[in-house]
Amino acid sequence: MKRSRSPFGPWMGAFLLGLLLLAAVPRSVAAQAEDECFEWLGDVTIESGRELACDLFVMGGSLYLEQGATVGGSVNVPLGSARLSGVVMGDVAVGRDLEIGGQVMGDAAALGGDATVSGSVLGDLAALRGQVTVAGRVDGSIAAGGDVTVSGIVGGGVTTDGDLVLERGANVQGDVRATGEIDRSEGAVVHGVADASGTSGRRWLDALKWILAMVGFAVVFGALAVQVIPEALDNVRDAASGSGAMTLFLGLLSLVLLPFLALLVLPVFLYLGALAVGVVGVGELIGRRLWPAAGRSGRAGLGAGFLAVLIGSLLMIAFSSLVGFCGALLPLALLLAWPLGAGLLTLLGRRRWGAAQPEASGPSEGGAREAPVPSGAWPGEARPAIEELPATPIPASPPPARQPAEPSHTPDGEPSQPMASAPAQPDPIAVLRQVAGITPIYAGLLAEAGIADLPALAQASPARIVELVAAQGVLPIDLELAERWVMGARAMVAGG
Repeated sequence: MKRSRSPFGPWMGAFLLGLLLLAAVPRSVAAQAEDECFEWLGDVTIESGRELACDLFVMGGSLYLEQGATVGGSVNVPLGSARLSGVVMGDVAVGRDLEIGGQVMGDAAALGGDATVSGSVLGDLAALRGQVTVAGRVDGSIAAGGDVTVSGIVGGGVTTDGDLVLERGANVQGDVRATGEIDRSEGAVVHGVADASGTSGRRWLDALKWILAMVGFAVVFGALAVQVIPEALDNVRDAASGSGAMTLFLGLLSLVLLPFLALLVLPVFLYLGALAVGVVGVGELIGRRLWPAAGRSGRAGLGAGFLAVLIGSLLMIAFSSLVGFCGALLPLALLLAWPLGAGLLTLLGRRRWGAAQPEASGPSEGGAREAPVPSGAWPGEARPAIEELPATPIPASPPPARQPAEPSHTPDGEPSQPMASAPAQPDPIAVLRQVAGITPIYAGLLAEAGIADLPALAQASPARIVELVAAQGVLPIDLELAERWVMGARAMVAGG
């Protein structure tokens, strides 16, 4: 069999290694006019007197905007810090610490570090996981995951998950709310309402509520999806189990390209649909391991809920701190890539992946047996798998044809009556193949184990059938498919 080539060739590995080396070695770059709209790798310094007329994106390092320098657009430093002593006409977003000594005309956010303002921010200021210190002016509101210290002017309100310290000279126009304590010095002015709830774990409780809501939705959606689109989920499940490397690569590539397609509404909905179908299909595979005896709806709901727990927990860790974000990013990407790739590879389950192989005439001799992929889906509603079926009266099989006795001979040695030829025995494989879903491979295995006719199959238990057809090189079946075989044989025997 021809082996598929790996999607990562030597040139791809060299390219990725070069990017990592460039990002790991910081270097100071003096911005030039001809480079002002490009992206930089490493630390970037915008010298005094330099004016950039576009957005500035710094990947892999930090940004130093000297006093007298101007950026005409927004500033994005996703993996580093920023110290801004000049003027930024747009918004500012950094991955680590943010220090503003100049002027920011838009909003400012530090995603994983602290924010310090000794200059002015005309919009809102946010530090998702760090502390905020305002000695200058913020015309908008302040939101922080850590403590907030204000000794300057805030035109809006202040909301923090930590403590709030209002020093002498602080002037807050809006309401102030803190999950910790509010320490208000003499001379500090608050024009709104001050509220200190005193529950420091509120944000973790809110995150836990979101995770439980995600799990509940995933369980219900998974259990209902197998009733509505069973064949689509079969296709997604086959792609996820039979082409794991391909689905993982396609999912990771789709996650990388998603930000570039964010402005297009159709691809975003396509991604969400593929992810939803993929989570249920992959969840069914996981549910088989967690609860093999459950019905298909139970397995799909359990597996989808398990994936929701993992995804929600990784999201909570990612937003807890910058260290948590870096640690949870790769596992979260891999966890989303597998179901997303399976959904896209099968076009949301509408495309059959890994078509069934041609049926053989019988079990192979002296080699590994291969069987086409059986479909375990029940038409209509999913039925629970059972270990033993209730005993039902089965008509006795017809007695074997009686062999004629040896003919008597005349004294001359001639037979007194003609010999009756024995009737031909039916082929067990052909008999068992009358039941829908039994291929020649499975029929041969059953015949070898002693189940050579329909009455014997009708009296067997599904669990026994699963064990008998389990052989090296043969795709195993589940209890649902075995039950279908037994019920089909019973119906054929009862109908004559």
